Amino acid sequence: MNSGNAPFILAMSTLGRNGRFANQVFQYAFLRFTAREYDCVTHTPQWIGQKLFGHADKPLAPEHENTLLEWRERAYPDIPRFISPGIYDYPKVSFSDVRLELNETGGINFWGHFQSSRYYAKDPDFFRSLFQPEPELAAYLDSAWQALAGKTVVVAHLRFGDTGQYNYFETPLRWVHDWLESFWPQLDSPVLYLATEDARVKRKFKDYAPLAAADIFPAQGRPGVLAEAPYYEDFWAISQADCLGISNSSFAFAAAMLNSRCSRFARPKLSARGFVDFSPWQDEVLCTEATPNLIFWRIIARDSPDIYNAVRKLQRDLMMNDDTLDTPIEEYERRAWEALLREVGKNSPEGAEKLRSVHANLRKQVGQSLSFSII
Repeated sequence: MNSGNAPFILAMSTLGRNGRFANQVFQYAFLRFTAREYDCVTHTPQWIGQKLFGHADKPLAPEHENTLLEWRERAYPDIPRFISPGIYDYPKVSFSDVRLELNETGGINFWGHFQSSRYYAKDPDFFRSLFQPEPELAAYLDSAWQALAGKTVVVAHLRFGDTGQYNYFETPLRWVHDWLESFWPQLDSPVLYLATEDARVKRKFKDYAPLAAADIFPAQGRPGVLAEAPYYEDFWAISQADCLGISNSSFAFAAAMLNSRCSRFARPKLSARGFVDFSPWQDEVLCTEATPNLIFWRIIARDSPDIYNAVRKLQRDLMMNDDTLDTPIEEYERRAWEALLREVGKNSPEGAEKLRSVHANLRKQVGQSLSFSII
């Protein structure tokens, strides 16, 4: 495509620091898909994919951030589109309209998240080829997974942490149980693997004798890169599932796109009040259903992350210690908020009152009372 002598550069200077692991997967995939289409050279900073997948793109020189033209994403349903440089009111321009060979800067520095499964559906094999583990890591994972040979592996992804805000709603565990009960009896030698950052949730599924990463992947012989990427075992396990139920999460969706053996893909949907089937190559990466309650917590997470993180931790502790499955998540939020107010009030009654006032005013702004209803 480039008519000059110097190869045209496609770079992403924020790769590795603009979002967590799944964001990096989609960002790198977009960079490579686009470079292949336009016969360009990719330049990247250091990121975890170099160690996990053996990528060896040209290093990004410091001057590239200042000399390359910056293009920022504005996502559309089918393919990513862009606007010029960093100003969101510019006219929308498709990347395919850009005449790369005429760009005097010599390249483009992309910014965005690029989470459009349909954009990558034109070549699923190429997408999957980009995210295969390095040989040593692959040998370790494959060897550990042999413990499940002959089983129908059902993987349920249960994400906590930064959920409960905006589109990232937390999946009610009752919905997960209902989904499992709908097909578990028909499976041949099923085993349940819980992909989660909080293994305490296993007690909520004790009737299924669930396994988690620590039960499958041994500490002995563990490749060093997993100390840097402790989430990768779960990511890889999702890509190996025979039946898969995910959270509303780009992490699990990206891993589902790498899965070529799964016969059942499902995820939660608020409007359905349960799990629905999905296609990793046709559906949106995230279900964009935001209730007033989720918007409220999004504002708290954005403006007062310490408060948000404290409430989330208290909420998760309450849930993990509860023997029931039917307590609404919003009830745990309410109890966690009250517990936080009590804790703050011990040292600062004025501080607790201020938090209470902020909470009430913000609830009013998003048009919701303190009912904490899910829909």
